[in-house]
Amino acid sequence: MKGNRQRNLIRILFIMYILILVWILLFKMSFSIDELYKNRSINIIPFIGSVIINGRIDISEVINNIAVFIPVAIYICMLKKDWFILKQILVGFFISLSIEVLHYIYFIVCKLISIYVRNCIKLVK
Repeated sequence: MKGNRQRNLIRILFIMYILILVWILLFKMSFSIDELYKNRSINIIPFIGSVIINGRIDISEVINNIAVFIPVAIYICMLKKDWFILKQILVGFFISLSIEVLHYIYFIVCKLISIYVRNCIKLVK
């Protein structure tokens, strides 16, 4: 009974962690709708935008992204103790990939909505 309650608590905490992770990475910790559309870009070349800032090498964003995904490994190890390491890595990879796909979809939807609103405003003029 106690082990089952503990497992359910870990699951609830893991779901809360995933929601916070999405808020941090997808919505950039913003509460305002106006801020959601600012500074959106897609880097095709890995690390190019995050490593070079003002002509200087800055790897803080890379380190922060690694640090924010460390709890994924901890939660997976706590929830699925019998899984092999490769399976745990694949789950972490798919969580990361899912967030990146959501980021891309969100970027495109924001651009399409802004284009649609601009076109509607042009029709009113």
